[in-house]
Amino acid sequence: MRIMRKYLEITINISLVIASMLFSLFVLEMAARIFLDPVDYLDPVLYSDYRLKHVIKPHSAGHDEWGFRNKRLPDTVDIVALGDSMTYGVNELSKYSWPSWLRLKANKGVYNMGLGGYGPVQYYYLLKEKALPLKPKVIIVGLYYGNDLMDAYRMIYTYQYWNKFKDKKVPYRNEHLVGDPPHLLKGNLRGVKKIRVYLAHISVVYRIIVHSFIGNLFRRFEAESQAYEDKKYIVLHNEDRNIETSFIDGYRLRSMDLRKEEVREGLRKTLFLIREMKEICLKNNTTFIVLRIPTKETVYAKYFDRRNDSFKSLIEAADFELKIHNEVKEFTDKNQITYIDSLPYLLEEVEKPYLYHVNTDSHPRRDGHAAIASSLADYLRDMSIGFIR
Repeated sequence: MRIMRKYLEITINISLVIASMLFSLFVLEMAARIFLDPVDYLDPVLYSDYRLKHVIKPHSAGHDEWGFRNKRLPDTVDIVALGDSMTYGVNELSKYSWPSWLRLKANKGVYNMGLGGYGPVQYYYLLKEKALPLKPKVIIVGLYYGNDLMDAYRMIYTYQYWNKFKDKKVPYRNEHLVGDPPHLLKGNLRGVKKIRVYLAHISVVYRIIVHSFIGNLFRRFEAESQAYEDKKYIVLHNEDRNIETSFIDGYRLRSMDLRKEEVREGLRKTLFLIREMKEICLKNNTTFIVLRIPTKETVYAKYFDRRNDSFKSLIEAADFELKIHNEVKEFTDKNQITYIDSLPYLLEEVEKPYLYHVNTDSHPRRDGHAAIASSLADYLRDMSIGFIR
């Protein structure tokens, strides 16, 4: 009887401790939601879309009524920034994305219309349907060669809505039919990853921890693992230049390998869409700018050891990106399209601690976004129309 009473007391005490911890977490979560912007800490709800692949549910996780990462939807704006996750500012606070930095550096209104998973087809559609109605003076397309060419190819050759852009000589198959109802995107997630994704949707406190030094320690451990989810990690560590970051072997090369027909076709379609966007802007008296956002591989290419086979795929990726860059630059020059290359600005900041994450995350951090914004602010400042004073 005495033993049972003891076990009962222990059970009650443990239950009280757990209940106290849960209550404290609840209070902390409520306080975090009051003082912090949910757009920086919660993952939004995604719905599929037969034209854009997916969209964010309006007002989900602090996004605006169009589902973009802005405080509100303005009636008019000076600058619209189109792009993918590099423009959205994935894994960085909203105020540190390059459109937000540009807002400060240019002292002009900037509307961020970037979203992860988007590419040239989405930029073209959004420019016509969403950006122009805001009557901007400038529209900037953030072109990321790391996946934009393949994104263009996949959208045109798997979505029936974009049949008009298909080259009938190129093999393709329609996977998405016009009229498919939007639905919640569901991934095949299991175990710990499923829990992490769930918490990212509902808990600000969880995302605070992820962005803290604790999350950074986890990312460093992740980077130093030679095998994670069956992908080989390559760690770049240069103490002399204060460089520490990581890459996945072969990952970026797959989307820029010009030996592959789908990449070459993606480049052709991207150039076609750039010209179309320029013509649309010209008719609407809007300045059109193509912004090159380089891959992390290219930013750190000069520090790769060419004698080490581990860096082979990273070097190849950087070499192919240079070829793509040169072809796009030649095309934009020929068609009188403004092309801004942010790479020199990123290279100037290569020793800064918040340029990129220490793990394999390819997205810029706050210093990287600031450098990208500087490349645009310097150009806009020099524009003959005196856009920035």
